[in-house]
Amino acid sequence: LYDGLPGTLRAVAAPAPAPGDGEVVVSVETALVCGSDLHTVDGRRDAPTPLVLGHETVGVVERVGTGRRDALAPGDRVVWGIVASCGGCPNCGSGWPQKCVDGLKFGHARAEGRRLFSGGFADTVLLPATATLLRVPDALPSELAALGACSTATACAVAEAAGALAGARVVVNGAGVLGVQAALLCRERGAARVVCVDPDPGRRAAAGALGLETAAPGPPDTEVDLWCELAGDGAAFPEVQARLALGARVVLAGAVFPT
Repeated sequence: LYDGLPGTLRAVAAPAPAPGDGEVVVSVETALVCGSDLHTVDGRRDAPTPLVLGHETVGVVERVGTGRRDALAPGDRVVWGIVASCGGCPNCGSGWPQKCVDGLKFGHARAEGRRLFSGGFADTVLLPATATLLRVPDALPSELAALGACSTATACAVAEAAGALAGARVVVNGAGVLGVQAALLCRERGAARVVCVDPDPGRRAAAGALGLETAAPGPPDTEVDLWCELAGDGAAFPEVQARLALGARVVLAGAVFPT
């Protein structure tokens, strides 16, 4: 549990819940630490407390409630989306289920009642019937699969918002996990050139090891058709703005607190 005291977490014991109608009880296999978890624990991000953090999680199905229509069974490895959305509120109807009015945001919900079991930094997570689940192949390491719950989903949303990318010149601000995945997706979707910009030489080297072109911060050396902000820092935008091509797009994503 995180009680709201920056820099501290507290271990607690509680009996695992039984699944209700359509619910799934999973045993946590791997839970990654997202940047938003660190921002929360360090006191830079407001959160309802107490809460159990962790939303990039892979688990093994232990029990399945009655009423499910899929073939989910005990022993299945699964990853789940960060928000269990209702599907019926105005935000869901507008195509923004991650901003569901009544949704459960895993790892960000106040730990009370059955929502005590909604964070990945635990032995057990209770998934409501509205959770989005994806089976994980046995051969896929959980450390990679867990990214699908948050950072990979964010990178996919960036690529979706970017639109057609064939022949595009793309600059991605940030060469962390988010930026690298977004850059790889843009390249896969046909961009002519993708450059990851980051001030950290170690991050640039890691991105380069994946075959990505990298650069230190500064004005782009060419016109830009797409600029993706994935570092939580928009300070570079004025330099890029002067080099945006006619019809260029700007996609801002990944910022979990105002900057």
